[in-house]
Amino acid sequence: MEKIDHMKYLPDMEILEDSDIGERVVSAMNDYDYDRYTAADVKKALAAEYLSPDDFGALLSPAAEPF
Repeated sequence: MEKIDHMKYLPDMEILEDSDIGERVVSAMNDYDYDRYTAADVKKALAAEYLSPDDFGALLSPAAEPF
């Protein structure tokens, strides 16, 4: 069995028929409020084994700067 390079562009990869992923990404970007995160949110994200989108938002926020 041949291994697939998951980072390689494959033909028709850009076709996302019947997918709302583009709209979901833009909506999440528009809803992101970096000022709502606290140091406690950042510490929780840093301690997490797996990051949720909300954890990632905390790490991108100004509250993460001291860490």
